[in-house]
Amino acid sequence: MYFSCLPKGMTLTEVVVSMVIVSTLLVASLRALQEHLKQADRSYLKSQAVNAAETLLAGWFETGLSSVPPRSAGVVNHGTMFRWETSVTQQQPELGFQIVRLRLFDKDDGSIPLVSVDVAAIAEASK
Repeated sequence: MYFSCLPKGMTLTEVVVSMVIVSTLLVASLRALQEHLKQADRSYLKSQAVNAAETLLAGWFETGLSSVPPRSAGVVNHGTMFRWETSVTQQQPELGFQIVRLRLFDKDDGSIPLVSVDVAAIAEASK
């Protein structure tokens, strides 16, 4: 019979080191996947907010931007609720227009606007 002097198999240290390397790669991959899914959800929410802003603006242009309410909650777009605010950012009465800013927020996390749109509107006549 022929016997080899080379060791057959792996030592316990090599097994533990390989398990540490594999587990580190697995944890890093799962964290990256989790972050990717968060970003994808946020992107989808932003696209829904853009669609809701377009719907709001279309309705306001039909009725006239001079009657835009300052704030509201409950804009629904495909089952998603948004909160929105409007503010006049610039007035040019001598030119007859004002700049109205529309900002849409997530109803649950309303600290940072999802969408911010500035629209030039005809200013109301002074009464």
